[in-house]
Amino acid sequence: MLRGLTFAVAVAATVIGAASAQTTTTSVGETAQPLTALPQDATTVTNWLEQNVYDHSDKMVGEIAEALVNKNGRIEAFIMSIGGLVGPDGKMGVVIPFSAVSRIEKNGKWFLTMDSNKDALRASTVFKFDRAKKTWIPE
Repeated sequence: MLRGLTFAVAVAATVIGAASAQTTTTSVGETAQPLTALPQDATTVTNWLEQNVYDHSDKMVGEIAEALVNKNGRIEAFIMSIGGLVGPDGKMGVVIPFSAVSRIEKNGKWFLTMDSNKDALRASTVFKFDRAKKTWIPE
């Protein structure tokens, strides 16, 4: 539940950040004002977190497992789990840039896609979640 809420806040910050570039920004110490409308093209977190990602041949390459947020609250990257990457101590995956994943519509349904395939992802550096440090580290 907390992970989902944290992810929701991070996605909202990223989407709102793009929208705020079109509006007046506040100085440090000023109170941010709530928006009066949804940011253009905004989507819910459930359209990203734990969703399958496909290549352009419609083959599944993995699933979004986690989002990595920078110190400014912007999503920088995703941890993607791909088949066969589950370690004895928990989650494992590859890191992909946030910008590498696109949300497209086909036949009235939304899908996540990227310009990569499962073999290329398997050849990438694998990261595992270090519970003691509460961060992802290279395997």
